[in-house]
Amino acid sequence: HVQDSVLSNQQLERRCPLDFGHRKPLSIGSSPSPLERLPPEVAFEIFSTLDIQSLFSLRRASRTLMMWVNSIPEYHQIIQHAPSTIQAILSLETASYITLHRLYRGLQSRTCQTCSLPTPYICVLTGQRLCPCSRSSRGKVFPMLMEEACERYGLDPEHLNDVKRFRARPGTY
Repeated sequence: HVQDSVLSNQQLERRCPLDFGHRKPLSIGSSPSPLERLPPEVAFEIFSTLDIQSLFSLRRASRTLMMWVNSIPEYHQIIQHAPSTIQAILSLETASYITLHRLYRGLQSRTCQTCSLPTPYICVLTGQRLCPCSRSSRGKVFPMLMEEACERYGLDPEHLNDVKRFRARPGTY
């Protein structure tokens, strides 16, 4: 059922509000970091390869870095046109699996990554467009509790360290 896979905008705003550049950075030092000494063009190229979680952490490091991240065209477009996608990715804690560039490409695409049919859905685990039929037929995404996976497949918890995971949030998603 498609409705079961959609987070509402109200849930996202309550659980993961975006600051849109208004939050004060964490650093209080005045000397620029080595990263801030890079030419902006080089920094933008590096930043576009970072995962979303790293970008949001970087934004909080200094005012200069916040301005630079906010100035990346892909970041700016995503925040302006698809803030709920960023909120969902941050809220479900999948932001460390998805690069800015990959999410931007997924949002630009109009077709499912698997079957090439038009779809409005973005997978919060991959940042790619996926239609509900592809998701269920692929069999690659099978959410379960870590304890259940260990018991069901006879695994030690250490075996699951590299498995992608997300935080389950109450409500419909």
